[in-house]
Amino acid sequence: MTGAMGKTRAAKIAVAGLMALALGVPMAAAAELSRDEYVARVEPICKANTEANKRIFRGAESEVKAGEFAKASTHFKRAVIAFERTIKLLKGVPQPAEDEARLSKWIGYLEAESSLLGKIGKALAGGDKYKAQNYSVRLNRNSNLANNTVLGFGFDYCRIDPSRFS
Repeated sequence: MTGAMGKTRAAKIAVAGLMALALGVPMAAAAELSRDEYVARVEPICKANTEANKRIFRGAESEVKAGEFAKASTHFKRAVIAFERTIKLLKGVPQPAEDEARLSKWIGYLEAESSLLGKIGKALAGGDKYKAQNYSVRLNRNSNLANNTVLGFGFDYCRIDPSRFS
């Protein structure tokens, strides 16, 4: 394109590029992102979710022990909402090209984690403590699989550690 229309388009592209740089949006391909840079970007997301879960799950264990299953189920329902938001944010972070397959697998485990949290909440809401325990065992196994998938990343907050919530 030549003329005024070509200059206008070029100017718009330049402005969009400057805005992206100003907002910290990566212009380069994900292949240029290192594993350390990826970890630095996702750890704050996971930290916010971990801190939210500490608040969300406060009192849940005592409610289950007291047989207040319906009340305890609300903690899990709220956790699912927070975790789905977190997963969406994690998916938006560019991944190092050499780790895309591993990170996609990890995200898949996180999505399964969210599903299992929801199933625990539904089982508790229905008063089925044993079904909730079954899902809890599956959740623990899934957490281990997720953690093992990204073991070499050196995650702290993105490592699933259920003991943080009790």
